[in-house]
Amino acid sequence: METSEAITSLVNIAALFFVGAQVLLARRAIRNTTAAQQDEWSRLRKQATIDASISTAQYRESLKADLPWNDRDPGEVAEFLRAAAGDPEKLAPVRQYLNHLEDVAVGVKQKVLDIDTLSMLSGSRIVDTVDNYASHIENVRKQLKRPQIYIELEELANRLRTLN
Repeated sequence: METSEAITSLVNIAALFFVGAQVLLARRAIRNTTAAQQDEWSRLRKQATIDASISTAQYRESLKADLPWNDRDPGEVAEFLRAAAGDPEKLAPVRQYLNHLEDVAVGVKQKVLDIDTLSMLSGSRIVDTVDNYASHIENVRKQLKRPQIYIELEELANRLRTLN
């Protein structure tokens, strides 16, 4: 082997080592970028959940004139539903509120919203709302002949029960 061949081989080996090191560094950078992207997506889901929770609170506040003030009280909700029975105008705000919560539930299911953050902010309220309006939900299903209506909301409430 001549000196020039030895030098060429040494340069080729050094180049391969350099390329290998660059590949390893690129893989590490991609891994770090992916982790950072996942962290950012998680932060955005949490922020969207906080925004949705604030929106829900404001929406509930706007419906207080029409809905029971304390929707966590089963007796108060039951009395409201008895008094409003058969009156679509009085029951419309309930449907609107449940529809809003169903939208939130779909957001959680699609991983747009973060269930842990939602649980901390309003998990028990959602569970109580589903429990206290269960008879109304069943009536709506029968009336509309749609047994799947509010199913996402009920599934969300069941998941929140395990977190609280």
